Amino acid sequence: MASVEKVIEPLHVKVRAIVAAAWPKGLHGVAATSVSFSKLQTARAGAMKALNSNGSGCNASIQLGLIESPITDPHFWSIMETFRSIRDSHSSVALSPLIHAALLNPSPLPRGGPTRALVDRIHFLGWSIDEQLQVCDSLGSFHLFRVSPGELFHRAALSWTRVVASSVSDRPIFGGLEQIDAKDTRKFLKTLSQQDQGILRKSLNGAHFTNDALCYFSGSGSSKCSFCHQEDSRYHRYWECPIFEPHRQECPTDVRALIPELPPCLTQAGWSICPSTQEEWSRALLAIPEPEIPQMPSDFIQGNWIDIFSDGSCFWPTSHGYSVASWAITFASQEISWNHSTVLAAGALPGLFQSAFRSEIFGAWQAIRFGRMHGLRIRLWTDCLGVVNRLNKILKNKVVKPSIPHADLWTTICEDLSFYSRDSFVVTKVAAHQSIEDAEGPLEQWAYLQNSLVDRAARIANLCRDQTFWSLHATHAAECEATLRIVRAVQSVILNISRSAVERDLCLQEEDLADSPAIAPVVSPKTIDSDYHFDLPDTFPCDCASRFGFRLTSMVFGWLRQSVDQARGATPSWISFYQLYVDFQCATGEAGPYYADGWVDPHTRPNLLQIPTDFRKRCAWFTKLFKHIAALGGPIQTATVRPNSISLQLHAPVIWIAWPSERLSWIEAWFARHLSQAATRGGQSLRSLPLAKRDGRWPAFSCCQKPLRF
Repeated sequence: MASVEKVIEPLHVKVRAIVAAAWPKGLHGVAATSVSFSKLQTARAGAMKALNSNGSGCNASIQLGLIESPITDPHFWSIMETFRSIRDSHSSVALSPLIHAALLNPSPLPRGGPTRALVDRIHFLGWSIDEQLQVCDSLGSFHLFRVSPGELFHRAALSWTRVVASSVSDRPIFGGLEQIDAKDTRKFLKTLSQQDQGILRKSLNGAHFTNDALCYFSGSGSSKCSFCHQEDSRYHRYWECPIFEPHRQECPTDVRALIPELPPCLTQAGWSICPSTQEEWSRALLAIPEPEIPQMPSDFIQGNWIDIFSDGSCFWPTSHGYSVASWAITFASQEISWNHSTVLAAGALPGLFQSAFRSEIFGAWQAIRFGRMHGLRIRLWTDCLGVVNRLNKILKNKVVKPSIPHADLWTTICEDLSFYSRDSFVVTKVAAHQSIEDAEGPLEQWAYLQNSLVDRAARIANLCRDQTFWSLHATHAAECEATLRIVRAVQSVILNISRSAVERDLCLQEEDLADSPAIAPVVSPKTIDSDYHFDLPDTFPCDCASRFGFRLTSMVFGWLRQSVDQARGATPSWISFYQLYVDFQCATGEAGPYYADGWVDPHTRPNLLQIPTDFRKRCAWFTKLFKHIAALGGPIQTATVRPNSISLQLHAPVIWIAWPSERLSWIEAWFARHLSQAATRGGQSLRSLPLAKRDGRWPAFSCCQKPLRF
């Protein structure tokens, strides 16, 4: 995770790196054994740090499992990797007795084995499994080996929402989180600018930004609203604070009246919620049966070439979750008429995923199944270029990757095509929705006419559903549109108020900085005497160099004396030893002392510079030498506070000293070039800072390389 943290890339690139590289490497072999929750939580914490999302109140399970695709969460990734490995390497016959043994109490199987790990992870999702490998979730039952990868992921993601909701049930702002539509929330996020995405993520992941939470660790300790001075909370900021009332005026009156009744996860965090009919609608789609292979007409002759047209149809394709799709295949006679053409099969598209493209693929698959079952040589005609291109790749023995959309259908098509003899199947693209009058020859006339027949058959098949289905569809469609209207209105209010609050905070910070002469406000930990003055003698005794070596001691002494002389008359402030160490390197080009079973001058052992060493450790070594020399001038004032720096926003060892202001600005510029953002907390971002090179802007000084002998 440290390498991901260092990369200066957009958030989505880092997320992709975590999913594609970090989890496969860090959780290699996870399908074969159990992993403790503490290890998974450590992995989440590392991912949050790598994404720079580990602020106060930010919940890792929500950030990785809901705001991002759930596969970004290490626990969910482990579950899906277990499903994938089991399905790839086992059969239902081999796994069934193992599942039976794992379900016994007590189980004879080892607790850390792969079968127990599989069962435990299925149970963690809130599912159940029997020895026949039938898995039951909130939508119904399915077979672990026969369900498509896409549907398995979809069902697991729905259950994962409830798992995360249970884990954060103690936080009031996440009330009703089990009702959210995480996919729609991610869709809404993608429509926003980068700045607005960052603002809304802070609301979604539970970050603390209101004083009811900040009061426990803020300087003021007040729980009052910073804008109206009433009791602060998220609900107060978004729906009560009079300062932000203009932003609520755009929200429809009927929606504002519903705010007290809506779940807090929407009104206080901004999550989209599912329509109340969602589960019933999903069960209705899952109840659509798989079609049977139609019988071969009596006038067909096995081994002969026949022309089959396939097509798909989708109503409300751009709707918010209530589209319905169907398919059809027809036999085309050689005549330019429909007299001897036949609709071989047509029906509704089964499954949760309803789209025009999937119905096109499904129709092509039914034509291929029909030809395979009856031993026919098929010329398949379709108006979908995507289907034509993919089928041609399969015919050229291109591997179907499991990651492509609709991989379940393509894999099945690939298996069915393997039963065809060579040169017994071809696929041709036909122009879609063309009139026979637009044709330029008999072949086009025939193709346009036959394609219009299969297109009409697919649309009629979509209409041929019972009244119960259409009643549910009408109710679900109305519920979807009403829910979407409410959700978008609330999200707009939350986003506009959050944006305004950020702008107000920035204005207040700029006013504070304008009123302060310092670069960053620093609180002194103790009172400094007004007559305190740091100074050094003209020379240092030789015995002072016995510990660190004469050359380095002389060089640090000369550098420090020259710097103090240059800063005479300047106002002293808290300067961190990080800044002084960089100043020393820029002035001398030296790395300072190293400790390797004793103090070593790298000038005598250059190989030490080739060993990667934490910048903070090198600075600590330098600090010992600095204090050793500074003590020659009398007592020094040191502390651990925030230094006078923009780049170093952390508590660090500091010294009260006057330093040339121009050199401090150069040091700030050096840190800015090598840090992606200001160093905070433990200063982990400082760890990989390089050695600074000699900079000609620093004045030269002279020093003795070895003691003088008289």
